[in-house]
Amino acid sequence: MTLDGFSDERVMAIITRLKNGTYPFKPTRRTDIPKKSGKKRPLGISSGDDKLVQEVVRIILERIYEPVFEESSHGFRPERSPHTALQYIDHQGDAVKWWIDRLPGGLAVSCYLQRSSSRLNLCSNPGECVSP
Repeated sequence: MTLDGFSDERVMAIITRLKNGTYPFKPTRRTDIPKKSGKKRPLGISSGDDKLVQEVVRIILERIYEPVFEESSHGFRPERSPHTALQYIDHQGDAVKWWIDRLPGGLAVSCYLQRSSSRLNLCSNPGECVSP
């Protein structure tokens, strides 16, 4: 479903159903996207109305919680990314030496940070550092 027919009346109807607790989220439409390997990965596509509701909830929650997040928090935040997290760590000097990250499948990987010529090197072993 596209947002064809998008109007103030449609938005007001959604708001009314949300307030009444009668808004029916539709099941996500599933489709398979081909990968380079020849396999396929599943993709969920929400309806237009559901996307609108999700975005409004995101905006509200962001306005509530963004001011109370620590400056060092970078996950799923506006204008933040793994790149800004690494920049933050780089500016902290030698305050951080190790961290543990979770990869898909629940595999935990510990990484060692080594500062060399004003660059951070990520390593799984202190003796085997590679530049990012």
